[in-house]
Amino acid sequence: MGSGLWADIAHAACRSGQLWMAAQILGDMAGDGWAPLQSVYEQYIDAVSDPNEASLATAMRELQDRILANGISVTNLAVREPLICALTGQRDVVPKEFLTTRIEQAIVLFDIPNAEDIVSDETARDILSALIASGQLTRAQDLADTWSSGRPNLVTHQFAAELVRGLGRAGDHTQALELFSNYQHLDQGESTLDMLCAVLEVYMRAGDFAEAISVGKRIRTMVNANPHEQPERETYNYLLSAYCQKFQPSEAMCVLEEMRRYKVHANSDTYAVLAQSMSTLRSLDGMRLVSALANVDYNMAVSESEQSTAAYSRPLPLGIDYYNSMIEA
Repeated sequence: MGSGLWADIAHAACRSGQLWMAAQILGDMAGDGWAPLQSVYEQYIDAVSDPNEASLATAMRELQDRILANGISVTNLAVREPLICALTGQRDVVPKEFLTTRIEQAIVLFDIPNAEDIVSDETARDILSALIASGQLTRAQDLADTWSSGRPNLVTHQFAAELVRGLGRAGDHTQALELFSNYQHLDQGESTLDMLCAVLEVYMRAGDFAEAISVGKRIRTMVNANPHEQPERETYNYLLSAYCQKFQPSEAMCVLEEMRRYKVHANSDTYAVLAQSMSTLRSLDGMRLVSALANVDYNMAVSESEQSTAAYSRPLPLGIDYYNSMIEA
């Protein structure tokens, strides 16, 4: 049988809740020379009715036994890579608490921390990102330190930025900034846009608006030098908030102008930022800011191709935040 037919049969068994049969089919499939794809393993894992650690462990032992019965080891590259990816992959259908359980099962099943070459660099990075997403920040950092000793290119700027942002969101601002300082020292003072955006968020969450503005200037300089490299819209919201908090409405106006220049529309959070700032900017400057925000949304020509992307979405209709801010200003 071809791999497609094997996958269809396994899918039918998973949908019917007969995990023992699905495990048998996946084992036979591997033994027949058709290594199951990640998507097939995902169906099997998702079919575990009670996604607690014990139930998942039982299902994984059953799968391991059936694969071994066909003369194939789960440590075989063709088996382990898609299976580990299925266990640790971040998908919308997997709640955070279930992701934690699945990561744990992958680590136990394959002795991941001690078997440095058990997965590819790409999968290793996915595991680290999944650990951060599930809130296991210390473990992610420890695992990254362990693995990177034999893989000098494993820890990317993106991972470092994710870890800094994760620590900041967990309230550990000091450790987040220390980590940023360490990575910056290793990179001889250079920082990527991802890292600067993460540090900006940390400073904003820590209430250090002066440092946030300092980092924001570096971000704006970097973007102006290379307009093709754009931060998330959330970064612009943080910049607006920082300037308003430090009574610098003229700089906030410049940020809005840059949003217009790069065709980055405001979202509801942008309106909320300026609405909240009206208590400290009860002046003509405050009214000009809110009015400028409406201009950012409504005075930009957006092509149909741009409208199909999230970053260049259609402007929001003027909502209650806008009118309340105008009245208060």
